Amino acid sequence: MRVGLALGAGVVRGYAHIGVLSVLEREGIPIHCIAGTSAGAIMGAVHAAGFSAGQIHQSAMRLNGVNGVPRTAEQSG
Repeated sequence: MRVGLALGAGVVRGYAHIGVLSVLEREGIPIHCIAGTSAGAIMGAVHAAGFSAGQIHQSAMRLNGVNGVPRTAEQSG
């Protein structure tokens, strides 16, 4: 069986993609191809470059914002 991922756009979806990658890694399911748009393209590219879901998660949590979710212009003041 071959597995391909199609990852969508949007910051919140981008964070959700980390969870999907984590489960696939934990279950030992190899990913054979990745396609993505916007945030999904970033997550897919970083994972394809060899970063684990845990490493991506750690980097995302270091972003400026609450619990790693970037602040909007309105929230920043």
